[in-house]
Order: sequence, then structure tokens, then C-alpha cells
Amino acid sequence: MIKRLVACLIVFAACNPLPHAAGRRDQVVVVAPDGAPEKLYEVAESLLARSLFLPSREEVFEVIRAGPRDLEHFKFWRNLLLLGWRGTYLDTVLSDSAWGNVKTSELFEEKNLWINGQEVLVLAGKDEENTLKGLRKWGERIYYTIRYRERERLEYVLYRDGENKELTEKMRKMYGVWFKVPQGYRLSVMDRNIISFIRQYPARLVTLYFEEGTREWDPLKKRDEVFEIYFEGDKVLRDPKYLSFEETEIGGIPALRIIGVWQNEEKVMGGPFILYYFKDGVRTYILDGHVFSPDKKKWPYMEEVDIILHTFEREYE
Repeated sequence: MIKRLVACLIVFAACNPLPHAAGRRDQVVVVAPDGAPEKLYEVAESLLARSLFLPSREEVFEVIRAGPRDLEHFKFWRNLLLLGWRGTYLDTVLSDSAWGNVKTSELFEEKNLWINGQEVLVLAGKDEENTLKGLRKWGERIYYTIRYRERERLEYVLYRDGENKELTEKMRKMYGVWFKVPQGYRLSVMDRNIISFIRQYPARLVTLYFEEGTREWDPLKKRDEVFEIYFEGDKVLRDPKYLSFEETEIGGIPALRIIGVWQNEEKVMGGPFILYYFKDGVRTYILDGHVFSPDKKKWPYMEEVDIILHTFEREYE
């Protein structure tokens, strides 16, 4: 369990915080004590960079190395990871009661500490050795906490201007199910049992396809069939290196989630997709989000289409 940070701080807020955090969504500022071993930064970078293949290799987060004197400059950035132990700059950050909780290492968290839209994580160790061990111990939690926080920010920005209620209502009336369609998306495809919305620059598409009744599909084969008709021949790259399968749920319904890569050989195009395949006793569905972004990191746009897919709702039970 990550401990809340505010109650553990000596001084924790600026008098006049800025309205929005600085820094890009793919940057994390890592602050370590003066003279900290190189290994501390290296481990942080290995935990946060995380190579994804979508299909080209991209690193999730870029680590900005910083020291205690840089904290004043970086404290208004969106993602901060503060590392330290007793006798370092963290003595001026954490209270004595907080240090009392640090037996070997402890992870503290606070949102919006110095500014809105901020995620601050503090990993405090008993000493240098335990801080390094703690970083390895808490590494997965640190990574996924920051990823989840970025997803929250993306969802806020995505719906900040509201939804396109005209498109949402059109979908509901036509099919009895709907997505919460954000502003900026427009109708791309609409047929008897398929609807798709698109947003450009870069291209992001969310698609719903269904058939009445309970059907046993190979969801990737079905995707190829549907996309051959409506999306000019896009096909799934059947390389196990690029495919992942996970049991999950969507809209409270058990579903199979597939993440992979689509390609269009004629157009020399490709990119990542996320697909949900499920049956609700009335229909069999595929919900799909795919991205074409050759010159930008793709994972934030994959998060965006996944957020939209998770707004799926039904009129019927």
C-alpha cells in the first residue's frame, strides 16, 4: 500500500500554485541526492522507459535526471519521483513521523501537491542500499501509478469540452448501445451492424461491430473480414511477438482483450490496435480502437481510444 504524502511533509504547497503542471506526458523527473550512485538513476530509467513495440520500438517515459538543487525548478512538473534516504535532501521534505514509518524503504504518493495535474512519488530508504532495493521492490507500482495518472489526465482532456451528444444519440437510437463520443471525433462508417468514429492528426478510430445471437468467433479473423470490407484491407499482423491476450471485462461483461498490430500492405501503413471480444447473451461484439501515428509516440493515443471503448453502454440488459 502506498502511503499518502501530504500528512508526511514538512512543507508541501506553494502559495500561488500555477493552474496546470509543466512537462510532457511522457516525461518523469527523477530527483536523487547529491553524490547518489549512477545505479540509482539507471534502475529508475529501466523501470520507467519500458520499451513497447507498436510496431516500432518506443519508450514509454523519458527520465529527466535531477538533483536536490533542481527541485525548485522542477516542482511544478507533472510527474516527479523523489529518491533519498536519511541525511539527504529528503530530511527537508519528509517529517520525522514519516521517517518513523521507514523501516527499510517506503513509498509515499500525493496528487496535485504543488500544482494541479501533478503526480508526486517519494521513495524513502533507511540508507542508500535500502533505497536502491526499495526502488526495485516498488518499481512496478511506481510505473503503473504514473501510467494510471496519465490515463486520468488523458480522460479529463478528452472530455473537457464535453461529448458529441448528437453522435452519441445517433448511435444509441440506431443500435441500442453507445460510446460517449468526444468532441473532435466524426462519423467514419455507419451500417446495419457497424459504426466507427475517427479523429485525425494523428488518426484514431473507434469501431463497434456486432451480430445478433451468441457466436463463437476467432476475433482476429472476424476483425480481418470486417476491416477488409470497411477499412480497405487492414489486417492483423499474426506475429506472436506483437500480440497479447488477456481476460478482462468491459461494461461489466467478461471480455477478451487483444492488443496487436494492424497493417495495410497496399497502403504501406500500420500501427497498434486494441480489441475487445465478448458475448452478452443477446449479441456478439467486437469493440476496436486503432491508431496510425508514424511520427509520434503511439501509447497515449492507444490510451485515448481505450478510454472511449470503456464508455460502452447498453439500453438492454
